[in-house]
Amino acid sequence: SRPSLTHTFVAPRCCSFQMAALGHLFPSQRSPSKALASASAPLQHQQQQLIVVSCYTRFDNLAHGPRGTQAKRSLYTFKLDTTDGQMVLMSVTKDEVMNPAFSRFHPRKNLLYTCTESVHENGEIVTWKVCPTTGRLHKVASADAGGTSTCYLTLDKQCQNMLVVNYWDATIGVFNVDGTQGHVDKARSFYDPNNGKKMKARAEKHVNHSNNDHSAQKERQ
Repeated sequence: SRPSLTHTFVAPRCCSFQMAALGHLFPSQRSPSKALASASAPLQHQQQQLIVVSCYTRFDNLAHGPRGTQAKRSLYTFKLDTTDGQMVLMSVTKDEVMNPAFSRFHPRKNLLYTCTESVHENGEIVTWKVCPTTGRLHKVASADAGGTSTCYLTLDKQCQNMLVVNYWDATIGVFNVDGTQGHVDKARSFYDPNNGKKMKARAEKHVNHSNNDHSAQKERQ
């Protein structure tokens, strides 16, 4: 079966994906002031821009039934040629991270954040260090998202807090971002409209969002 795509670029062996554009990477040998100056340069003068494609690796624990096939690897890093739009595969992560559904990059550090999606277990907020030369992702830290089907991440302007949305539990968490290393660690606060009550809807039963049993998945192919 053919992968289902949400963008015009065809990602290898994936069902559906998100793309995070790392437009301003800072070479480690430069001073912060020079790096910031480089970041403000016009796009055509940037020597490197990376695109990270995140893929679903499991279908059975999702609240919806994607088309296509499960990916063998979760994260692919491509180099973008800013003159003609072509992308070249640079790196494929070997770390086993399940269903990285959404990605967000740090605006001032070579860091990428991903969140995992599952209705059966809490999501993970994973912090990755991005090598600006090879595109390789190195796993720095992982934090429990405090809810299931984690689907969205965003940073405040000072990059001191991360807002995290857990779709299935309908919860929103605010997490601390380490001021030195930039990784996400402990939760600072949570908003739970159900006040801790368990969800009545069950992922293995029919819900209004989607019936994700074997027959439903087969119909979507």
